[in-house]
Amino acid sequence: MSRINRWLRYFVTGVGYGAITYLVVTTFLYVGMVPTKKEVISVFIVSGLIGLLTIIFESDLAMLPSLVLHLFGTFLLFLLMVWINHWTITWLTFIIFLVVYLIIWLICIIEQRKSINKINSQLKKLKR
Repeated sequence: MSRINRWLRYFVTGVGYGAITYLVVTTFLYVGMVPTKKEVISVFIVSGLIGLLTIIFESDLAMLPSLVLHLFGTFLLFLLMVWINHWTITWLTFIIFLVVYLIIWLICIIEQRKSINKINSQLKKLKR
């Protein structure tokens, strides 16, 4: 797969996670809030950039430094989105960020395990 296709895939995946997160948070925590065009566009762009940031896990860095860099980069991009949209920052904002980050990580781990199990199953069939 070409580098541009891989980057596009990561970007689009990030947009998907970000869009779903934005809809869930605004629906359940900020009832009655009407998203603006600027907010939606910024969520798409920043989420896509966060998706691109996950490429760091394909580097030669160990998992812990990669995770710390990804968390730090994600948080900086999140703060950029907060600044662009003039959202207020409270302790709840930080808690929501961390909870969402952990939930998305859990979803990614579950998806990876499903993929690994599928590959292992296919390898077992080939050995027979």
